[in-house]
This record gives sequence, C-alpha cells and structure tokens, in this order.
Amino acid sequence: MKFESLELKQGQPEKLRSHIEKLLSNEIPEKFIDKGAAGEVYLLDNEQFCMKVMIDRHNSPNKNMYDLGNTVSDEASFLRRMENTNYVGSTRTPEYWGVLLDTKPEAKNVIVMEKLYANNLQHLINSRKMPENFDHDSFFSDLEKFIQNMHQNSHIIHNDLYARNIMVDIQSGHPRIIDFGRAIDTSIITNPKKLNELEEKEWKILEEIEEVVSSLQKKRNKL
Repeated sequence: MKFESLELKQGQPEKLRSHIEKLLSNEIPEKFIDKGAAGEVYLLDNEQFCMKVMIDRHNSPNKNMYDLGNTVSDEASFLRRMENTNYVGSTRTPEYWGVLLDTKPEAKNVIVMEKLYANNLQHLINSRKMPENFDHDSFFSDLEKFIQNMHQNSHIIHNDLYARNIMVDIQSGHPRIIDFGRAIDTSIITNPKKLNELEEKEWKILEEIEEVVSSLQKKRNKL
C-alpha cells in the first residue's frame, strides 16, 4: 500500500512509513487500541507511536451522506498547532508525528502520534471508578485553564470535548485531550455571536462532565 503524500516530523526514520504501510496491507498483525466515530487507533511496534486510521469521506462521491468533520489533513494540522500553545500547565495533547494522505475515494489515511498511556475518561465514568491518583479539583482546574488558553491564544475550539475525548494519564493523573476531528479555527469566524455560542457550548459540556465526575468522587469518598 502506497500513499500519495507523506509528512513525518523531522528525525523520524523512513522505516516508520514502511511499518505503517505493512500494517495497512495486513502484512504484519495489527495491534488494535480503540475505535472512535471516524477512525480506528493501532499501536505501532515500538509502542512509542500509534496511528489513527481513517477514510476521508470528503473524497467520497457520496460525501453528502456522511456527517463530515474535518479532513484528515486539517485534523493533523490542528494537532500540530496544539504543540505550539505555549501552555505551561499539566494538560496537553498527544505529540504529533506525521500524516500519510491518500485522496483516492475510500482510501485509508493515517495520522501518526504519540501513544498516550492514559485511561479514557468516559470509560472511567462508565466503570464508576476513578483512579486513586485522580485529583478532581486540580484535574479540572488545569483542564479549564488549558481550554481557555486554547480558545484565546491558539484560536481553536475543540468542538467535540466530550468525556470520550478526554484522557487521564495513568502515571500522573493529568488531563490529555484527543481527537481534533471537529475542531474549529476561530480566527476565520467573523460573527462574534457565533464565536461566543461555540465557546459557551464547549464550557457547558465541560461543566456537565465535571458534575458527573464530582458525583462519582463523592460516592467513592462515602465508602
């Protein structure tokens, strides 16, 4: 399997591309991690990287049938931009390593990124049990500061900031934000009312998540 274009972060070996191509061609076993609405995530062999595999429906002749988010190229661009937020807190996004693109209809596209060793917050909520090192107040305080910085300084609204796209680092308990497939570049929004509505929606979702987690923590503390 060959890709039309490849962009890998400086210093990454060409063998990374070869490994991805072999994975997608089923020449070597896949190491499945998780599945989202738009793609599947697989572990690469050195366990430092993972790849998000997607079919870019923007290239499909039946694209009007799909609830389209960003193109794969744009999603990769947002992830790359998030590395330059200059945020000094504990919240961050996965480190971006590259993107492999193929514009043919129904072709697979890949974003290569850091493999996070973290628990999905939605999975934790569903299990009704938070990790022992999870500190509710510091977690959400720093997450809120990160989002404010993202809105004001990076000019990005995540636009899909549900619990499924928030991770809890296993070692530190700190927040990690994933999946910029529906992110919005607010620098191109000229209507202040529209911008305010989008930001308020994001804050409202986060507030609801915090209330759910707070309720779980209170129940745990009573045990």
